Amino acid sequence: MLEFIEKISIWLAQISMTIARILLIFVAAILLVQVGLRYIFNAALPWPEESSRYAMIWVVLLVGNVLIRDKELITVDFLDRLWPQKIVAYRDFCLSTFAAGTYGGSFL
Repeated sequence: MLEFIEKISIWLAQISMTIARILLIFVAAILLVQVGLRYIFNAALPWPEESSRYAMIWVVLLVGNVLIRDKELITVDFLDRLWPQKIVAYRDFCLSTFAAGTYGGSFL
């Protein structure tokens, strides 16, 4: 059962990363068109800034979910070398429990 859940988790992470890549391409294209229209034709569109802002928010949320899942976020770990391994494991458990309670378990 755990292997099945892990396969689903990997599949969802790949989908999230693919959607994030597509959104980043969308943001780059839209902003390039906006700059071209504004400075070459002297006429700007009213919607590209807002749509690119919301697309970037979605990119951060989608990629952040994958980074938390893979434990690849930036951490301050200079005390980990000084503390015993049991304390570090207990701290990690408490933080994971807090994240599960706060975010509904979708980030574990």
